Amino acid sequence: MENKPENTDTLVETATPTGDKRKKKRGLLLLITLLVLLIAGGSAFFVKHPQKLPQTLQNALNLDSAQSDTKKEKASTPGKQESIQIRGYPDVQLKVNATDMHLALENPEGNPCYIQFVIRQVDPKTGAKGEVLYESGDVAPGKFINDQTLAHGFEKGEYPIVIENHTKSLDKAHTAMNGMDVNTKLIVN
Repeated sequence: MENKPENTDTLVETATPTGDKRKKKRGLLLLITLLVLLIAGGSAFFVKHPQKLPQTLQNALNLDSAQSDTKKEKASTPGKQESIQIRGYPDVQLKVNATDMHLALENPEGNPCYIQFVIRQVDPKTGAKGEVLYESGDVAPGKFINDQTLAHGFEKGEYPIVIENHTKSLDKAHTAMNGMDVNTKLIVN
């Protein structure tokens, strides 16, 4: 007669559910990994292929006639640069009740986009954007606008403003790209 331990069957029975649990955990881990990869791939696709704006007369190329060269044109290959350069701006000095402002609103050379500049007043208490003080046309890479006429003059004081940088691709579609707001002050003396 063979001596067979009585609990062997029990060990075999309990080992099978543990193996099933491991398989389920591996399957779940594989499913989560695939889901993360799918989300990352989808995100990368939408970053590289942003939605295009509808092609209307308003989206036609509207180059600002007041723009100037920042320096001599260099041969460049658009599309190699993957990021957009946005310039920072110091506080702007203005005379009481003057509407002529002189600030070099620049689209740095080598940018893969046009930039439209919009200057808005900012509510000092809430930080909310308010009235549009100035709006440019599209400024090409390597160009700048040095003279702006504001919507109205100001009394003596400091006024928070924001310079919005709206960007559009250089191709015929003028697809909206990443822009940026630059906060600064209008100091009126």
